[in-house]
Amino acid sequence: TLSVLGPDGNTITSNDLALDDDFKFISSIPTGGLLWSSLGEYTIKVTGKDANTFSAKFDFVPFVLPDWVKTNAGWWSKDQIDDSTFASGIQYLIKEEIIRIQDRQSEGSDTVTEIPSWIKTNAGWWNEGLISDSDFVKGIEFLIENRIIIIS
Repeated sequence: TLSVLGPDGNTITSNDLALDDDFKFISSIPTGGLLWSSLGEYTIKVTGKDANTFSAKFDFVPFVLPDWVKTNAGWWSKDQIDDSTFASGIQYLIKEEIIRIQDRQSEGSDTVTEIPSWIKTNAGWWNEGLISDSDFVKGIEFLIENRIIIIS
């Protein structure tokens, strides 16, 4: 069993594990929602059928983007800067690992195709504080995963 304990010691999530022949496992842990809103030290605890346990600790810190990105998003949502300028700011954040995109493939050059209008709406909402940094980044991840913004 894989369990995650919050800073208060209460169990946030618990999943049964399937081990492979080498006694290894892969598990994903969803980290959204109110149960993950407390800052502090969390514990991942793995308990085997033989009652042996392994645990690891990690700190949960809030995800915050630099203020200039939010300013750019607001300008972009009001058509005060173009798609390419907005995308350049996002590309900078990814290259500097301020935003981390897993499993991205390199391309020959940075390119931007037309960005869907709902992303621009999200940018405006984010600039106004109506959605979180994390929700805004999910939209950016969509752009990259669907190769609308390509980062090299």
